[in-house]
Amino acid sequence: MAAAAMLFGACCTKQCDTPSISGVVMENILARKSVRSYNGDSIPADVMENLLRAAMAAPSGRDLRPWQIVVMTDKSQYETVFEGNFNMLAEVTTTAISRSRQPETFDESRNIAIEGGNVAGSARREIEQRTGQPVVSALNATDKLALDTSIDSMD
Repeated sequence: MAAAAMLFGACCTKQCDTPSISGVVMENILARKSVRSYNGDSIPADVMENLLRAAMAAPSGRDLRPWQIVVMTDKSQYETVFEGNFNMLAEVTTTAISRSRQPETFDESRNIAIEGGNVAGSARREIEQRTGQPVVSALNATDKLALDTSIDSMD
């Protein structure tokens, strides 16, 4: 174990005379930072493909890969994804409440579905309150020109 730690330490320091591939990888991992401001430029297709290949090859516990990768190349897709996430939250919440309460009648099931929808609605309102911007537009996503204009006005 000590030898592995020494080898690891030697590979990831910048003092290596001849950095190994793993040393270069470690330096990049340790130097990474989060960026939350974007310039709006499109990412070239070949760069995106390489990033997606790397993401799909990332290790996970038991190799389950419990993530979903969504590539959005158009602003109109954002609201569709947000709305889909709120719908999933409502469904998951409704299912959890339903399993807990074991409804026997249609009215009980309907009330539980309303509760699930209310949870998703509360989450949406909380996000909108914190950001000061609407998360889901009332516009129909098929009206792309109106949707693009609406999204551009949010920027």
